[in-house]
Amino acid sequence: MENTPNIKGLNLEGVKVKLTAQKIKVNKKLQITNTKIYAYGNAISGYNISNIVKYEASITL
Repeated sequence: MENTPNIKGLNLEGVKVKLTAQKIKVNKKLQITNTKIYAYGNAISGYNISNIVKYEASITL
């Protein structure tokens, strides 16, 4: 069972955030298409949620 992030009402289109299947597209540094903003957890696309926590911790150090 996968959690679906609640991203409604965040005006993501207004700050030009790209979405894929209700998840936020990020780069390797977890920056969204507006590189001043980061996303993490089950809201991001392209990563397996079981491995993302370890990856997020590794890039924040």
